[in-house]
Amino acid sequence: MAWSSSNVQIATVVAGLVAGVAAGTAYTVASTEGKSGSSAITVNPLPTRQCGAWPSGIASWIAPLAPSTGQAFYASPTGSDANPGTLAAPWKSLANVSSLQPGQTLFLRDGTYGARGTIFNFRSTGTAAAPITVAGYPGDPRPVLLGQARMTGQYIRLSNVILDGPTGNVGGPGPSGEAILLVISGSHTEFSYSEVRYDYWHAGICACPAFDYRVIGNYVHDNGGYNGNYFDGASNNDHGLYASPSAYGLIANNIFEHNDAKGVMARHDANHLLVVNNTIVGNGRYGINLVALSHDIIAANNVVQNNGIMGKGGGGVHMTGTGPYRQINNVYWNNRRSDVVGGTVTGALIADPLLVQPSSGTVKQQIVGDLGTDYHLRPGSPAIGHADPAYALPFDMIGKCRGANPDAGAYQH
Repeated sequence: MAWSSSNVQIATVVAGLVAGVAAGTAYTVASTEGKSGSSAITVNPLPTRQCGAWPSGIASWIAPLAPSTGQAFYASPTGSDANPGTLAAPWKSLANVSSLQPGQTLFLRDGTYGARGTIFNFRSTGTAAAPITVAGYPGDPRPVLLGQARMTGQYIRLSNVILDGPTGNVGGPGPSGEAILLVISGSHTEFSYSEVRYDYWHAGICACPAFDYRVIGNYVHDNGGYNGNYFDGASNNDHGLYASPSAYGLIANNIFEHNDAKGVMARHDANHLLVVNNTIVGNGRYGINLVALSHDIIAANNVVQNNGIMGKGGGGVHMTGTGPYRQINNVYWNNRRSDVVGGTVTGALIADPLLVQPSSGTVKQQIVGDLGTDYHLRPGSPAIGHADPAYALPFDMIGKCRGANPDAGAYQH
């Protein structure tokens, strides 16, 4: 049987398996022995993880970034930047990102882009109704971006990629020119459904400075520790995500695992941040740490476990800055010092969340690979149904709808 698509820029079909490429409608056609049949398919725009309106506790500060529904372009390590950027004749690199117009998307096919010691500056400008998106191609393994990525534009989205450290010498302030893997300094941005790993200096992600940003559904792990040494004397301030300064940010549905110092750190005048439904486990010092002039920050529906166990001090959630801060319906377990410090605390649950296989937080080096960790909730977990619905996105880390009784942490059971 032969399969085909009426429009490969909307959807492709191989052996009957349909993969959406861009928003729109197409027909799949199956032909065999002189006969054929067709079926209409509709591809929803990115992101597909919606499941309903965002709740009031989030939407009062942060709204969803609109989908990119315009023309799609493509890049592949086997392509050429002289090509037209079609699916059949893709570009080779990220060099043509600057040519994208509002509403357009660049899909990256499987492979590696950039090199250590290089910088990808996503400086494009979309609009509120038509953001510009750079994303991994649906159905492919996530593409790998080397060097440093910077999101300096407005109304832009970077999604479904792997940022693989270290950066190499990009002229940064770290040893040998190392720097942060992803710097978000633009406005009206989204970084989503990606992996950030093995940065050597200061943080995997820095919102510094950033305004109206979304960090959603990412796996952020093993960042910090120059040369991967978590007891290097210069690396005790290296985090999964560092917000300083930034305003109006949503940090939701992420896993922050085994970062050198803190899973999420906010200081200086970071403000109006929502740190919600994250699973924050095995970080060297604190799970969440808010200090200095940071203020108006809500940490809700998080699972915070095994932080500070490495022996460098720290604990669960530590809020000692200017404030005000709120801790709402978080689940805390086995953090080295106090689980809950600072802010107005409601719905705190100190109990084993029964994660399938969490990081122990005791390994003192970066480890290539995930060691088999699994942050889904086991049956009977006290985190099931514990989240405050006013601060829970209607979907979880992998797009599963949370429903009326959301769970704490990145995954809905």
